Amino acid sequence: MSLFIINEASNTIQKPEPKTKINEPVFVKYQRMTLEKLDKSLIEAEGRYGENARPYSDTKPSQNWKVSKQAELPRNEEVTVWLKVGIEKVVIGANEATTLKMTPDAAIAWLKAMRTQIASLTLETGKDFHQLAIKQAKPKTDPKSEEFSVFEYNASTDLYEAVAEASPALKAV
Repeated sequence: MSLFIINEASNTIQKPEPKTKINEPVFVKYQRMTLEKLDKSLIEAEGRYGENARPYSDTKPSQNWKVSKQAELPRNEEVTVWLKVGIEKVVIGANEATTLKMTPDAAIAWLKAMRTQIASLTLETGKDFHQLAIKQAKPKTDPKSEEFSVFEYNASTDLYEAVAEASPALKAV
């Protein structure tokens, strides 16, 4: 006699509904992703340098900052900050600098200011941000893939759209 009773109804596996892929406009998607990186960076900076901080003994880089010069007390450290849109660092300083060095308190203030600035951008006020986002959003296709398509940016929808299947000659590459 078996100790396990198998019910026919429990034998069928319920598969979760597949998530429908929502095509967010490029501006909205990259603004959201940049804000998420800044939010995570702020949480991590507050965790290391805030009032109730319990910093790790080993420094760990964050999404938008890292410890560039460790000190006995975390408050005396030097922090390097940057801003990324997609995977590209944005120019944030003089002489085309993509990173800035500062104190932990200044870094937290800078991250908050960047978050406020990115959150306030619109298509009209964030043209440079939008151009960088368009560049970053271009689909990276695999020419050996069965679904290799040619994509073009459509300004009216703010999306990259497949305009044609790649020719068989391109697929053979």
